[in-house]
Amino acid sequence: MESDEKYWDLLTKAIEYKKDGRWEDAAHVYLKAAQLADTEDGDLRRIAIYLVESANCYRNTLSEEAFNIYKMSINAYIEYVLIDLLKNNIGQAIAQAVECGYIYEREFGDLEKSNDFYDQADDLRVKVGYEHICEFPDEYMLKILLEISYALNLELEVILYLI
Repeated sequence: MESDEKYWDLLTKAIEYKKDGRWEDAAHVYLKAAQLADTEDGDLRRIAIYLVESANCYRNTLSEEAFNIYKMSINAYIEYVLIDLLKNNIGQAIAQAVECGYIYEREFGDLEKSNDFYDQADDLRVKVGYEHICEFPDEYMLKILLEISYALNLELEVILYLI
């Protein structure tokens, strides 16, 4: 059963329990949905929403469990916001690392330090799930390929094929 079907089944059951006034059962099912979201896709926003629903149901039973689950939902929202903030601002750090790599490659000829910066940029990119988009213009890449081809004595047609 796919996770969307699992969510649908759980949420349908929770809504039925709520309609019947079975608040504790509904709370338990929403909590299961939050746990499913945690294990299936780690969607913190979805986790937080289901935790709030669970806590709201527990609140109707005057259960102390509502307090704990509300706390969990707040933590999930905080983590969601921090990750979203990180993803939105990490681009600046990636660009800076690429620029530093370029500086160390071109100005100092230090490929070890240059590659260290490029690797850092790539690690950050992978960490937040960004696709690689080449920062270098085609003209720059063509120049690099020309330099390599002259060093390897390749013909221009081979270079253009590589591009």
